[in-house]
Amino acid sequence: MSTIQSPYSLEPLDSKLRLLRTPEPPYYVAISTNIHHGNDYAQYQALLDSTFVEANKNEGYLGMDSCHEALETGEIYSISAIYFSSHEALNNWRHNINHIAVKKGARQRWFTEHNIRICQVLEHYGTNLTEK
Repeated sequence: MSTIQSPYSLEPLDSKLRLLRTPEPPYYVAISTNIHHGNDYAQYQALLDSTFVEANKNEGYLGMDSCHEALETGEIYSISAIYFSSHEALNNWRHNINHIAVKKGARQRWFTEHNIRICQVLEHYGTNLTEK
């Protein structure tokens, strides 16, 4: 299977921040929030990176915005917004066998807390959201 390149590439807004451009609504987003116990974080990050290389092979995957922060407890809080062109594309990724295995392993090995929220974007506004 060849990689499907999204036309909604990450484009710098300034030297410290990158936000994803998205199509005009409607589109879908899976919002993942989690608390990572802090151990083996580099290994987790490498697995996450490889997972989104795999996601980019799926038609309808638009990209991801993500950030994390170290907590005073040594744990790591992260939030990721993963964008899809349609509910069908989101469900195709949700049922991807590699993605299922990664999710299960992450929940068992790294996360102390984990939530997913599925949303339909009906409206958006801000700077540099869509192609000009």
